[in-house]
Amino acid sequence: MNIKISIISILFFFSLNLFSQNDKKLDSLLQVYSIEKVDTTKIKTMREIVKLQVLVKPKMAEKYAKEMIALSKKNNYKRGLVSGYNGVGTSFYYQGLLDSAIVNVKKAILLNTKNTDEDFLLLSGSNLLLTATYFAKNEFDSTFHYANKNIDLYDTRDSWSTKQKEMIESMGATYNLLGMFYFSLSKYDLALKYQLKSLKIFNENGQGLSTSAGVTKNSLALIELRLKNYKQAIIYFNDVILNHSQKNPYLTTTLMNNRAQAYIRLDEVDRALADLKKCISLAKEIDSKILEARVWAATISPYITLGKGKEALKSFKMSLKLYKNLNMEVPCETYILIANYYRVNKQFDNALYYYNKAINSSELQHSLDNSCTTYYNRHLVYKELKNYKKSLEDYTVAMKLNDSIFTKTQSQQIEELKISYETEKKEQKIQIQNKEIDILKIEEKMNSMQRLLLAFGLLIALIGVYAFYQRNKINKIAKEKAENNLKFKTKELTTHALHLAKKNEVLNDIKQKAEVFKSGDNYTPGYQTLIQTINFDIQDDNSWETFSKYFEEVHTDFNAKSQKQFPNITSNDLRLMRLMKMNLSSKEIANILSISPDGIKKSRQRLRKKMNLEPSDSLEKVIISI
Repeated sequence: MNIKISIISILFFFSLNLFSQNDKKLDSLLQVYSIEKVDTTKIKTMREIVKLQVLVKPKMAEKYAKEMIALSKKNNYKRGLVSGYNGVGTSFYYQGLLDSAIVNVKKAILLNTKNTDEDFLLLSGSNLLLTATYFAKNEFDSTFHYANKNIDLYDTRDSWSTKQKEMIESMGATYNLLGMFYFSLSKYDLALKYQLKSLKIFNENGQGLSTSAGVTKNSLALIELRLKNYKQAIIYFNDVILNHSQKNPYLTTTLMNNRAQAYIRLDEVDRALADLKKCISLAKEIDSKILEARVWAATISPYITLGKGKEALKSFKMSLKLYKNLNMEVPCETYILIANYYRVNKQFDNALYYYNKAINSSELQHSLDNSCTTYYNRHLVYKELKNYKKSLEDYTVAMKLNDSIFTKTQSQQIEELKISYETEKKEQKIQIQNKEIDILKIEEKMNSMQRLLLAFGLLIALIGVYAFYQRNKINKIAKEKAENNLKFKTKELTTHALHLAKKNEVLNDIKQKAEVFKSGDNYTPGYQTLIQTINFDIQDDNSWETFSKYFEEVHTDFNAKSQKQFPNITSNDLRLMRLMKMNLSSKEIANILSISPDGIKKSRQRLRKKMNLEPSDSLEKVIISI
């Protein structure tokens, strides 16, 4: 199931505020718009029209948002320009034009004057939209950056007066997005942490039963769904449907669509279809062609499971028609589903036609997983048709894509380590800064005491006692600061060592694959260059110098003490001793030093001899005690 469904819901709830959307309200706004003169009032009316139409008719919303920009320029109305660019960016987001969405939202941020509460709310909406858009593009650094910008904006809220509901919704949505961000990395503990933060914000501000809080509970249900706790996921979905979504048919439709996925995984296909049919009715009720297209596509799989091929084909055609009318790209997964149906039913021409469509779609969406799946399945069709040449070609492409997915996964694991490290580093920095602030406050008090001593000689003894007490407190805090610094540096050292080990492990895996390709029939000189580059990166002394710097900050004079106690050891021996001092495993040490586990064993034996240790002496204990 695509977690981007949840992202669409989150963005929808805050930045568009469509809870009360209905045709009567739209008709009323359009009537007002037609008779209003061209001024800021007309621009505000257009903004409301954009809000009502951006999800159900994004092309129409784009038209009005662009007109907002034109009129705002004529009237020199900056806030209208900011709203207009945000509106254009949001309409592009719902059309899947993510790069265009980013360009327009960044224009909105540059024009934002940040003078009033409304400006801050618009800025928060822009940050939220960029967070969601970069997340949809799988650009994790930018996702993390704009989410943190929004959190920083919220943390400084005491410097401005707004306490409006929209800001609370924005922050709840931001933490929700961060939760789904970690969810996409399969970091379910962090995903849960940020979803609970989101829920806490709603509860603390009296919005625990709001629609926005329901979105967060929907995300918690998605986590349970991914963890295969299908029954618990259904309990969450039922709660939100019952308590949070009565006045919001869009949210109800999204929830029932998600609940249907849980029913499918529990083999309760009839219940899933009942939910999906209700979703189609609701999508028609709110005139959301995008949502209707998505739900029609979702019914294909259960119909195929029930052996209802005609109904599955009807659902596919309905979905295809809606996507074409919206001038939107059909999701690759939809083409794959229907192509698989034709392949299983031996209708190979139709299967090939839709596999070709799926390949084009997956390339447009930059989806390696879907491309790999499609090439593999098409290879099966060619095999059935006894076209072994094309079958082999598709199989070869599928295997290469699979290798690329493996490499991408490894890169994501490194990125995940980096993000976890940066998060922890930021939290440690905040703790140290808080301690420093405490020290400055106490020192300021001490300075005041010294002035009082000159003015009030009779209180010298009392103030002396008080100063002594305060000094002890400062020393205690200073000691705690030093301990926190040491803990922080120790964690920094450990994180760097593990990152170094992981990096070398990944590079060695890639090197082995390159060696295999180099020895194959399709050998190209590029593989040797790749291998040399990898060897250079593995043997890069800069990484070791950084590690040595961190090590010396934590374990002061370790090198000098070791060489004084054991004069026969070499610089290579010292490298091994430093890693053993950190209590790393033999595998981790081997990855960092780029030698085999057997090589580590031999190095340990040589080191024992140089240190003149008895067989009963523990090498680890001796090194740790230095």
